[in-house]
Formats: sequence, structure tokens, C-alpha cells
Amino acid sequence: MAEGVPATFGKSRQRLGVAATPQQLGLTIPPLRIKHAVKTREEIAAGVLPGTWEFRKRNLGPTVDVVFLAQKNIRTYQVRDGERVQTRCASSDGVVPIPEAPVPQAATCAACPRAVWEDVVKDGRVVFKPDGRPKQTPPDCTSGYAFLGLLMEEATPGQPCWLVCKGTAERPAKEFLREWDAQGHTGLFEWRVRLELKEDRSGGLTWYLPTFTVVEEYPLEKYMAAYEYAAGIEYVHFIGRDQVDDEDGGRPRDVTPRVTNAGFRDDVPPPTDDDLGI
Repeated sequence: MAEGVPATFGKSRQRLGVAATPQQLGLTIPPLRIKHAVKTREEIAAGVLPGTWEFRKRNLGPTVDVVFLAQKNIRTYQVRDGERVQTRCASSDGVVPIPEAPVPQAATCAACPRAVWEDVVKDGRVVFKPDGRPKQTPPDCTSGYAFLGLLMEEATPGQPCWLVCKGTAERPAKEFLREWDAQGHTGLFEWRVRLELKEDRSGGLTWYLPTFTVVEEYPLEKYMAAYEYAAGIEYVHFIGRDQVDDEDGGRPRDVTPRVTNAGFRDDVPPPTDDDLGI
């Protein structure tokens, strides 16, 4: 194994005579999740607090460092059926639906009507914002970023993880990528990034948004081998008939959810064009 490459970066291979998938065996790269709310007595007894990070069901506290190897553009179209939130269509590159999508909505994301922002119209007229731009409603299909990174946690340094930033979390992720681009770097892995959380409130709910702070710079060659090894790894959407929550954990459920006209859960406020900086 090349230096700087985690042993858990397993290449996909044929498994003869084994029906269990890597997902069923727990061999896929796990997500780094935001703990929006404390729900169980066990968590309370353990001193777990909202506004902290979780990885493999372990609470890591309010701050964690990562080295990002790659960033993917993703899209997810989900609908609610009673208490179930089901993924109907998804994309791991923001270009075309994944082959496993239960109900692909279009041949390409660009041609999909569920990916279109629409102007808000009232009394037959387009509603404008104070800056003169038209106010828009978000599409049914949520866009976002999936970051493949190495978790710089003391107990298991270099553990690979996914950080998914969708909805209102997309804006801080976009700002981070803009900062990186403005610096003229070659790879995301030239930075050690400290992830913290900022409290946000809307509609009586409290949730947390990620913040990105560069704490150390590395020479390009330090993590080049890990980047090259991970280059072919794609983000895998969670597709399940009995899916209960968003694939990246969602936000706290403090009220009885409903589905809005745009197809979003009302306990998970959809992003607005202001959220995304459009």
C-alpha cells in the first residue's frame, strides 16, 4: 500500500459466490454526520450534545479536522410516503442519474424539469427581491456537494469518510470551494481543514451548518498517492424501499412533517436562492 493511502480504501472487485454487497457488509466509506439533536437516554447519559460531529456512531465533539481528497457534485430527488422518505432519483456527478435510481426523472440532470429553479409569481407577476433579482423557488431535486476526505481524528487518523453538504449546508461548502479556487491551489488535499458547526434557526427548528477553516497547508506530494488511489471512488447514494431519513442525516424532526408543493419535507426547510448565493 502506498504511503498516505488508508488500508480501508478498498478497490471494487468481483466477489465469487458471495451474495452480500459491500454495503451490507459495512465495507463502504461511512459518512461524517452532524448531530442536530439528542434523541436517546443513552446519548444524554453519555453527555452527547447537539451541534457535534458523529462518525461510525461515535461522537467526536464540536470540532474535527479533515483532509479532503476529492469533491463530487450530487443531486437527490426524494419523496415522502407516510413516515418514509424515499429516494426516487439521484446523481453522483450532477450530470446523469445513477443506474440504481428507482425512477429516473430524465436522461440528464440538465434536461430534468425537477432540477429547474422557478420564478415566484404572485397575482400574475414575478416577485422581485430588494436587489432587483427575481425571487425563486428551489427545484424538487436537491443539489449538493459530497467531499471524500481523510478524518484526522486522534483515535483513527486517516480514516476515509464522506461529508455531504446539501440544502442550506450547500452555501458554506460553495464558499469554501471558492476560497480554495481563489488561492490557486492544485488539490484540495493541500489543506488540513477544521470543521466546526454554526447554529441556525428557522420555523421553530434548530440545526447546525458546517464551517470550514484552513489550519495547515501541505506540500502537494504529501497526499498525492491517496488522491490517485481514491480517484475512481464514487459517492454511493443510499437507496432503500424503507428509507426513513435523508442520506446525510437530515435535520431534527420536532413537528409532524408534511410535503410542500415543491416536494420538500416542511421539517427540512429547502434551500432558497439566498441560501445558495445565487
